[in-house]
Amino acid sequence: MKKNSGYRISTVSKLTGISSETLRIWEHRYSIVRPERSASGVRIYNDKDIQHLSLLKQLIAHGDSIGNLAELSFSQLEQRLKNFTNIEQSKLPGNNGRSFSSVCVLGTTLPLLLKKYYEQQDLIKFTGLYTDDSEFESKVHDESPDLLIMEYPTILDDDVSQIKQRYRHSNANQLLVVYGFSNSTTLKKLDHKDIILFQGPIDFYQILNICNIPVPADRDSEDSNTRFFSPRRFTDQQLSKLSMMETSVKCECP
Repeated sequence: MKKNSGYRISTVSKLTGISSETLRIWEHRYSIVRPERSASGVRIYNDKDIQHLSLLKQLIAHGDSIGNLAELSFSQLEQRLKNFTNIEQSKLPGNNGRSFSSVCVLGTTLPLLLKKYYEQQDLIKFTGLYTDDSEFESKVHDESPDLLIMEYPTILDDDVSQIKQRYRHSNANQLLVVYGFSNSTTLKKLDHKDIILFQGPIDFYQILNICNIPVPADRDSEDSNTRFFSPRRFTDQQLSKLSMMETSVKCECP
């Protein structure tokens, strides 16, 4: 069988739906895909390049930004697309455009970054944005939000029972856990039809998507490129625990 000699940029553009100009910009600015060059200097892409670019195209269609995706490996991009697929399958029931989902958020960084949207009750109703655990525990039960969002820079085995307890206490219909790092064994303990696990970063419009609320067509271009990162992923205590974890554990290190 004759070996595939590769694809020129015009063919790649047709296969992926990404313009030739955009492909050149991504290569120059982000070094996302660096195709080989022919003797005459023509870019020659291989099958793996096509798969990589197709993944990027799909993720961008879900609202992600190329700057956010540029440093992710192929396997991390696949996992991120899986996250979006899980979200599509786990959306809250539609509200027929008449009422809006209520959302409660607990975390260290995400509540602060979502404050700018707190007054936009025409889009989504935030029942509470909590950075204090005690305040959350005392108020959330009476709020009974449709969706509880909990932000965890890292999820260890010790966190699983706390996550489930807080979810039950909130009386929420569904739970979204946004995390930075965990391992597959721990995440399996949170595998439930009412729990969505999303490896961050995440933004306001992705939250709207989870709540089955249409994203405004005139959304702020600055917002569309903003992703919510935690400034520090691990506390000193968590770093100590991580250092003692078995190296054989399959993990999702970024």
